[in-house]
Amino acid sequence: MDAIFRPQFAENDGQIVVHSQHALGNTVVSDETTTVYGHTEHNIGIYTVSEGLIIEVRLIEPSEAR
Repeated sequence: MDAIFRPQFAENDGQIVVHSQHALGNTVVSDETTTVYGHTEHNIGIYTVSEGLIIEVRLIEPSEAR
């Protein structure tokens, strides 16, 4: 994740707004809006945490076929 997001945030061209989060055990579900390089997208993120670090991320993105 660091390799993906560090360049965007280093250029000050990335923002994540977390609308709500819910944790159950080592899983966190996050309702968030992400803006990167001028493109904004609403996502649901499902994060798996181990020893204080995110070890897996799954994103549920809006369907393009509507």
